[in-house]
Amino acid sequence: MHALLTNLVLLGPQAIIESRTLVEDMGGGVTGATFSFERIVTPKGFVYITRTLDSDGSVGYEQFDYSLAGVPVSIRQEGFWNGRWNTFQTLYGKRSAIQTINESKNKASMPASRFKDVTKLWFWKVKPKVGTRVMVE
Repeated sequence: MHALLTNLVLLGPQAIIESRTLVEDMGGGVTGATFSFERIVTPKGFVYITRTLDSDGSVGYEQFDYSLAGVPVSIRQEGFWNGRWNTFQTLYGKRSAIQTINESKNKASMPASRFKDVTKLWFWKVKPKVGTRVMVE
C-alpha cells in the first residue's frame, strides 16, 4: 500500500482529527482498493471511520464510537455486496447490546463494558517505535 495523504488537525483541547488515504498497489501498474481512515478524539470519546472503494466499484463504510475507557457506544457498517446495500449496527448500553442486521434485530443482555477494547485507545495514545515489540494487558 502507498500512503497518498496523511492529515492531522488539532482543534485545541477539544478534538484531534487524523485522516489517512491509502491506495492498494497490486503491482504491474494495477491499482486495487482505496481506503480512507479517520480517527477523531474528543474529551468524551473517540470515533474510527473507515471508507473503502474497491476496484470493482463496490463501497463500504464503518464507524466505531467508543468512550475514552475503550467501551463501545455504537458500531455501524454499511456496504454494497451480494447485489444489495447492507447495514449492520450495534448499539451498546449499560445492560444490553442491540444488533440490527439489515432489518433484523437481536438483543443480548450484556453490558457495554463487557465489550471493552482498551487497545482501541492504546494505539492512539502509544506510538511504538519501528522494530519494537510492546504488549497490551
